[in-house]
Amino acid sequence: MLRRKRIAAAALLLLAGGGTTQLSAALTTGSIWINCQFVPSGNLPDSPTQCQGTGGPSPTGIPTVSPFPTVPTVTVPPTPTPVGTPTLPPVTPIAVATGLSLTASTTIATLGQTVTFTASSSAGPAPNIVIYDHSTGTALASCASASVCTASTSSSVAQTHAFIAYAAQSLGSGDPPPAPQATSRTVVVSWTTALVPSDGCAIQPDVLFDGYVGAVYLRLRLQSDSSGVRLCYRMTTPSGASEGGSILDGGGAPAVHVDNNIATCAGSANAVPSPHPELGGSLLGTTFSLDTFADGTGDAWICAQAGSVQERIGLTAPLSVAMDPAVPPAAPLPVAPPAGYPSSTCIVTGAAAATRAIVGQIGEAVSWLSEWSTPMSSVDICARTEDEQSTGRLLSFGAASLSVPSVTTSTNTTPCTFPLGSLTSPVAASLSSSPPGSEPLVVCATAAGTATAISVAGPSLGVPMIEKDPGGV
Repeated sequence: MLRRKRIAAAALLLLAGGGTTQLSAALTTGSIWINCQFVPSGNLPDSPTQCQGTGGPSPTGIPTVSPFPTVPTVTVPPTPTPVGTPTLPPVTPIAVATGLSLTASTTIATLGQTVTFTASSSAGPAPNIVIYDHSTGTALASCASASVCTASTSSSVAQTHAFIAYAAQSLGSGDPPPAPQATSRTVVVSWTTALVPSDGCAIQPDVLFDGYVGAVYLRLRLQSDSSGVRLCYRMTTPSGASEGGSILDGGGAPAVHVDNNIATCAGSANAVPSPHPELGGSLLGTTFSLDTFADGTGDAWICAQAGSVQERIGLTAPLSVAMDPAVPPAAPLPVAPPAGYPSSTCIVTGAAAATRAIVGQIGEAVSWLSEWSTPMSSVDICARTEDEQSTGRLLSFGAASLSVPSVTTSTNTTPCTFPLGSLTSPVAASLSSSPPGSEPLVVCATAAGTATAISVAGPSLGVPMIEKDPGGV
């Protein structure tokens, strides 16, 4: 798989009570002397005011204390709890995923096609394994005292949902279950009206990016199987302009190279006929382009950019190329966020009208960063990233006279100095914002090296209320 990838302390307590006390202590295995003067200090234990360490024999007139006298044990009675003092609930530990995987029979399906999910615990039987449609909060299956659990579902309408599995002591009544012991990575599945070549990398693929940057859809996937290594790519704009296809490297030792040197495809030595780029432009602050490059020796490259997502993928001596039709099926819908989570407010409430900065898979993580405003009522900014761990926040402004704010997206994360949440493993990701109360308010999301920002400006936005998603950091 491709991936864009504790001090010991010791303490010596010397107590002396009443009057001025001089104490000398000697180490039995050395000749180091410690002399301390203790002076009474009210009701507090005598405190040392001067200590001096010397080498050699004991200074004259100072007795050797060896061994130290036994200090009596003092039992301190527990402090009674005042009547009316609330009892704090126990702290629920954050689940750290260990040994729980989730796979799907396919991640791109046609309408009505059944998709089977398999959750496996490599650490042995779990008390309970439960598989959820993360986007609806529906439990598809639960298995007690199991190492493997399966579930199946289908869809008669075009949609993209997230699926997730948990290992937990108890199931509870929703997603996530209480105090899960382990969490799988999120698996995203799209149902579409028809399959085209760019849909060919659907079985446990390596996803470089698959989703939306602003209003532009971008797919970059790799899949290895008995035929070789296949690269699937697609870019679709809101107007319906689309370019995509698949390239198969079926050589004896396929070589795949991935970096972000997208300038290569603009070189004059490109053997692929014009125009270049094949698709490109700028839309609502999002710069996008998709291009192919061949150097005449059999090597082929795909160069893609959508905002801060920049990828160049190369295959050595590709065997075959298959292009999507001139009018392909509509691009997959944005992956629906977890049902009922604070950070899902924007997309669920705003539906397609929400301003999306980024929604999709970035490597092994899934990220959502969007904004939704209700004129004269509220402004919400939603941010979430999840992998085996998760972090999500809803930043909400409410004002009865609030006018429609100005919303922009960009790749400039410099204003985001206020941390909201971060993940370090297996994918480095973070959520942050400009200081609450700043104008405009900027919220930033980074994952696997991709950084995106959404900025909201309006008259007297004020300080947002911040809500944290359940079960995350």
